[in-house]
Amino acid sequence: LHSVWANHTFQVFGREIQWQFGLVQVVAVSAILFFSAINCIGVAFGGRVQSFLTVAKLLGIAVIVGGVFFFSRTATWENLAPSPGTPPWSGLKAFGAAMLAALWAYDGWGDLSFAAGAVKNPQRNLPRAIILGTMALIGIYVLTNLAYLYVSPIDKMATSKLIAADTMGALFGQAGVSFIAVIVMIEAHTLDSWTR
Repeated sequence: LHSVWANHTFQVFGREIQWQFGLVQVVAVSAILFFSAINCIGVAFGGRVQSFLTVAKLLGIAVIVGGVFFFSRTATWENLAPSPGTPPWSGLKAFGAAMLAALWAYDGWGDLSFAAGAVKNPQRNLPRAIILGTMALIGIYVLTNLAYLYVSPIDKMATSKLIAADTMGALFGQAGVSFIAVIVMIEAHTLDSWTR
């Protein structure tokens, strides 16, 4: 899958930039062209495709969470306990550092206001969408992270680059990792392709 057909290293402003072209780039460009074509067909059709991909993404998350809670044989609630030697609560400074990453997870509510001109009765519907959407997102994120912690201790999570893939790999092997790759691709397109 990671075939590289051409590569070249450029020097730009004293920095080295490595360019490559291969199967990964072909798949990425094909996905961009595919979703661009869908958007060109029409807003209604694009909206239906977006709704379908959003449901697919939510079902994928449900598979992860359900798989962890119903099929994991090694998961334990002891993973939620602090590791030995963990420093105690250190006040608002640590809380602020933790919130910095969390705020990125919930920043999509600001993008919704761009759609105000295309929404019927925006004074009523936009606040509802922002409040209900944010509450649903909080529930999904908390439940998903709880599932990750149920399977993996916090120190393992801290060193993992792809905790979802690691979790599904532990549960279902290579099929689980491939499943996550598809879900991440769907997530990227539902979040980015439709709002930019």
